[in-house]
Amino acid sequence: MSYKNFLSFSITDSICTGTLCRYDSDENVMEIKDICRFSNSEIYVNNHRYHDILSVFSHIKKGISKALKETDNNIESIGISAYGREYGLIDKYGFLIQNVFSCKDSRTDNMTDKVLRFIKKDDVFTTTGANLSKYSSMVQLMAEMDSRPYILENTDTFLMLPDLLNYMLTGRKTAEYTNAFSSQLMNCEKMDWSGKIISMLRIRRNIFPEISDNCFNDMLPEICSELKCEPVKIKICGSEISNISAILEKYPHSVIINNSEHTKICIFTDKPVLSKSASDYEIENTGTYNKKFIAFHNENGINITDDTIKCFTQRDIPCSYSKLSNTALNAEPLRCFIDTQLDIFENNDNIPIAIQDYCKNSGQYVPQNVSEMVRCLYESIAFRYADTIEKLKRISSQSYNSVCMTGKDSDNPVICQTLADICGVSVYAFPEKTMLYCNLAIQMKQSLDMNISDIISILIPEEKITEYKPSGDNKALNAYQSFSVTSSYTCV
Repeated sequence: MSYKNFLSFSITDSICTGTLCRYDSDENVMEIKDICRFSNSEIYVNNHRYHDILSVFSHIKKGISKALKETDNNIESIGISAYGREYGLIDKYGFLIQNVFSCKDSRTDNMTDKVLRFIKKDDVFTTTGANLSKYSSMVQLMAEMDSRPYILENTDTFLMLPDLLNYMLTGRKTAEYTNAFSSQLMNCEKMDWSGKIISMLRIRRNIFPEISDNCFNDMLPEICSELKCEPVKIKICGSEISNISAILEKYPHSVIINNSEHTKICIFTDKPVLSKSASDYEIENTGTYNKKFIAFHNENGINITDDTIKCFTQRDIPCSYSKLSNTALNAEPLRCFIDTQLDIFENNDNIPIAIQDYCKNSGQYVPQNVSEMVRCLYESIAFRYADTIEKLKRISSQSYNSVCMTGKDSDNPVICQTLADICGVSVYAFPEKTMLYCNLAIQMKQSLDMNISDIISILIPEEKITEYKPSGDNKALNAYQSFSVTSSYTCV
């Protein structure tokens, strides 16, 4: 038998995982196993929020060590993907200058107003492909210049978080293309650091490393010695949202709805979508590993579901994604709806009461029990997704023939079937770990000399995907159209 082993780490701002994939080329099958899981919780010090990057690095090394033992020191490559707004600053001696701040740290409060003194809001969008956000790397750097300019004066290299981990493992200072894209410091059309943005920040251009789309580097000899292994290739796999493009290789005319830390509705494009209507609707653009683009919109879908689960759990009501889905099926469909994007449903610790209040105040039927409240929530999420999909289609001038649901709560029968009936296309529910499979597929492509679509087909065989076909019943579509008139949905 001929085996190749691939190790992939997915670093999020909550739980991180290390996954081992064993490919049997004779049988053309892949066996996947979790090697490690560890927390990446924020640390609060003197009213500031940090990520413990050294702890993450230590856990990664432990995961590598465990994988080496399980594979008899036979690992083809190690891939790392991570969330995309945090960064590290390296001095001329190669040392990390400061702890890695969370993008949610308070130092960026009110900082967007200062940015707008130097650059127009529209220019930010047309240059970087995303609207100005207090969480972006650009605004964080403005905060550094505003309060602690000496930090940047002593900076030799700026590295986004995945690139920082790559540096710690390989000693190489490079910027993976999609990570640079997510920093809001890159010109999305020229695919290089934006001199306009960087000069506006009054930062030296030379601290930003070369942007590369092929970040395979050898692990440092001292780490190989520590782990008692031969040199291993380290691959920076890019930001998680960009890696969803692996699914789009197999389903090129699909809309992707990804529920990971947040819900993102994505569509493949050949160039960034930079129109005023895209900016007004808060469309964001990101690059993909194959130098195409994804236009996407952030939604509250999975966040409001998580808040609902938390609320019921606090009331000692056993709750999970599957239990909520089954509960919703017991309620009569299409009786009442909410607009899930309203502020009253964001970070609300009593979603059930908020649902009832909204329905009462809008003159609708008020759900009376858990089943009815959850049914209302799920159908409303589907309504919102349908509205966003239509806007993405219109703004990007891209057509679609299916919808792919990935991530947490992806196989939700109420959401999937309602969405299929409104959009009139099949909705495919992929396994929860689809993002991990995408990361692996991009990492494995070069070593296996296979195209991404074929790798995805092996990692996610058809029997693991549930298809929801349009039922032919127009009740959901009629209810959606009726609710759209009275909700905050806007035509673009």
